[in-house]
Amino acid sequence: MWRETTKKLLDSADLVVFMQKGHYDYCKEKLGFLKTNFRIFDIKDIGDDGYSDAYISLENDIEKIKLTEKIYGDIQKKVDKLIKEITS
Repeated sequence: MWRETTKKLLDSADLVVFMQKGHYDYCKEKLGFLKTNFRIFDIKDIGDDGYSDAYISLENDIEKIKLTEKIYGDIQKKVDKLIKEITS
């Protein structure tokens, strides 16, 4: 479930994972995030590759599905690596 990021939410987290450095920069500048308990995964969002929610064609939708599957796989690998890192 999506939740708006707030200073209170960031401050109460044991660990914050930012998908991109720009997300971290925003939280640092706009929400005063100063903690060191974070990781930046460097994962692009589907919109970063020029895709929108608008329907263009079946082929475009197929490409979006392939990209979302790749993004999911990238996140899964980063989470697995993070789990190994924090549990060893």
